[in-house]
Amino acid sequence: MFSRMFGKKADATPSPNAQIQKLGDTLEVIEKREEVLNKKIDQEVAKAREATKKGNKTVALTHLKRKKQYEEQANKLAAQRQNIEVMQMKMEEAAMNMETLKAQKEGAKAIQNMYGKTTIDKVDADMDKVREVMENANDISEAIAQPMGVDDLLTDELEEEFAQLEQEQIDKEILGIEGQGMPSVPSGKIGDSAISTTQPAVADEDEEALRQLEAELGA
Repeated sequence: MFSRMFGKKADATPSPNAQIQKLGDTLEVIEKREEVLNKKIDQEVAKAREATKKGNKTVALTHLKRKKQYEEQANKLAAQRQNIEVMQMKMEEAAMNMETLKAQKEGAKAIQNMYGKTTIDKVDADMDKVREVMENANDISEAIAQPMGVDDLLTDELEEEFAQLEQEQIDKEILGIEGQGMPSVPSGKIGDSAISTTQPAVADEDEEALRQLEAELGA
């Protein structure tokens, strides 16, 4: 009660949304007032025309003067409406900017809480440890995958057996080539073979007759 009596200001500050809403309400009132003034302007113009038709100049001028006064009020209201519209847009923009800033600050705080006391140096050190562990794991895997000593001996024996089989196959291929393609050398002289191939079968009959004659003479 005392605060109302002595005019103490309220501590609560209107929220941005409430202030924007108040500006919107003011705009609505101004627009309605402009509509009323525009109707009055139209009415005064119509009355001035009617008086002019009747030749009543004084009445016509009176209506035109009122029209002028309404127009001045309408122009002032239009200027006020434009100023409030600009103010409303600026407040909406400011409210959006503050909401965006608030969201960014909260996001940054959340990120900071997630990272805690983590620093870039600690991250580098942790990553070095991770890489070292991975390298050790790879080395262990490769060591486990290495063949045992018995496998080395078996591998040497298998390599030796394979070499023997390979050599046997090569020898067989060489022997097969020698048995197939080498031409036989003629036993007789070239001249004899040439003559024997060219003499007719009658020569054999003559030789047989000569041997029989020699046998008869010897008897």
